[in-house]
Amino acid sequence: MGCEKLANQYFVSHKIPVITARLFIHVGVGGTDSLAINQFCKQIALAEIGKGPKEIRHGNLKTLRDITNARDSAPILIRLAEEGTPGEAYNVGSGNTISIQSLLDTAIGMSTVSVKGVEDKSRLRSFDEKKLVANIDKIKKLTGWVPATDMTDTVREILNFWRKKVRALYCPEPGDCPNAK
Repeated sequence: MGCEKLANQYFVSHKIPVITARLFIHVGVGGTDSLAINQFCKQIALAEIGKGPKEIRHGNLKTLRDITNARDSAPILIRLAEEGTPGEAYNVGSGNTISIQSLLDTAIGMSTVSVKGVEDKSRLRSFDEKKLVANIDKIKKLTGWVPATDMTDTVREILNFWRKKVRALYCPEPGDCPNAK
C-alpha cells in the first residue's frame, strides 16, 4: 500500500501518469518455489526420482486464494499500461478462489508415484487469511478480460517444469536416478 500511495502522490504532484496494478497470486512455469503450488510440484518431482520423501509437506490447506496463470494475466498488464487511467488502481486476479487443498489434490493426482500430504507445523503461518479474492470488475470493464479459472493445466505445466528441473539437477548422467521415468 505504501508504494501505491507514493505512486499516486507522484501522479497528483508531478502529473506522472502512474497506473497501479494490484497483483493477486500469479503462478506459472519457472515460478518461485516459495508459492504452495510450486513447492508441492517440486516435492512430487523429487519423490518421483527417489530423491525426496513420498510425503508432500504443507501448511494450511483450508485457505482460499485467487490464483491466476501468469501467461493469462501478462497480456492484461500490457493492456492496462496502454489503456488504464492514470492515478487509478486495478486489481489483477481471477475474481475466483481455489482452495490450497484442491491445488495439492490436483498435483498429487498427477504424480507417477504414490504420495500423500502431511501437515508441517513449520509451514503454518501465525496469521493466515481464510480467503483472498480480487474484485476485478474495474479491469474487466476496461479490457473485457475474462480470466481462465481452471488450474489443472497450470498445475500440470508447473509439475512438468519441476520434473525437468530436478532431473537436470539430480540425474545428470544415465543411471543417476534409477527411479526416474
